[in-house]
Amino acid sequence: MIINSIKIKNFQTYFGDVEFEFDKPSSKKNVVLIGGLNGAGKTSFFSSIVLGLFGKNAQGIIFERSTGENIDDSYESYLNEVFSNEAKKTNDIEMEISISLTHEKKDIKIVRKWWFDNSIDEILEIYTEQDGTVVPLEIPQEDVERNEYYEAYIQSIIPSQVGRFFFFDGEEIKAIAKQNPEQAVINGINALLGFDVLEQLVVDLETLKRNLRKRTSRCSKFWVTYKL
Repeated sequence: MIINSIKIKNFQTYFGDVEFEFDKPSSKKNVVLIGGLNGAGKTSFFSSIVLGLFGKNAQGIIFERSTGENIDDSYESYLNEVFSNEAKKTNDIEMEISISLTHEKKDIKIVRKWWFDNSIDEILEIYTEQDGTVVPLEIPQEDVERNEYYEAYIQSIIPSQVGRFFFFDGEEIKAIAKQNPEQAVINGINALLGFDVLEQLVVDLETLKRNLRKRTSRCSKFWVTYKL
């Protein structure tokens, strides 16, 4: 996966529309360095990439779940924190992160948008290039929920469990070292290969079997009572 450009709107220190474009890497130049003085927005820039890619799945990388909170509450709290203060002053309610990347020679554009009104609304859009035309990523089946499919598509490119080892703040490297990296890597590889889906399927099947046993047991008791 190669990031070609990123557009940030009203995220932390980036007020309004700000866009960064990167030179395409080559065999002699395959690293992009981001530098700046303290407070220049390096961490905000890094966080915008992670949030744009993973959304709520960025938990554990750029935000943590607070004790007693569910993931939705923690995510909403984080979004309220990173929405530009300058945007709030001008009554602008929109935040957006758009990432253009190349994966397996395919150009992909990932766009996340948030609206801050009485509640926070979020949409995820993914576009690909076909025959020189940019089109929305096609969903293979009509009964598949679009957002769920798009999130799974991103995870197939770079699982968020593995992402934390590619996207991290150098100033927080000590905190990363204190975590359990071996298990996180295992989880990421399992997600990349689809093993986590198989594990969830096993769990779902076991749950279904238990529910069927309970229903069968209740029906048997009813039948015995009725016969008596």
